[in-house]
Amino acid sequence: MGKVLFNFNNGNMNILCSNCSNVVKTAKDFTESDWKILEGGDNLNPYYCNDCQKDVVDLELDSESKKQNNLEILTKILPYMAENPEFKENLINLASKKMFNNLNP
Repeated sequence: MGKVLFNFNNGNMNILCSNCSNVVKTAKDFTESDWKILEGGDNLNPYYCNDCQKDVVDLELDSESKKQNNLEILTKILPYMAENPEFKENLINLASKKMFNNLNP
């Protein structure tokens, strides 16, 4: 996922779903910005078919609920961190290792 996908098939230019590669839009339905990307202009955001769009929205909602959950956890542990410097240091070290591992797979 991430970039708009174009293909040329049987003389027709198409925009494909950025997730599953199904045809989302044919040349007759292109907008001006769709054509600009073909001319080397601005990047277009990804396109998604109806099924994949639902998955993307579900992921975004899931991400928001995770953020809310993390915020709730953080508000519970902050007072404990203030009272226990060793716990705070261990938590920071653990987070640093996790971030480092995510950056260096």
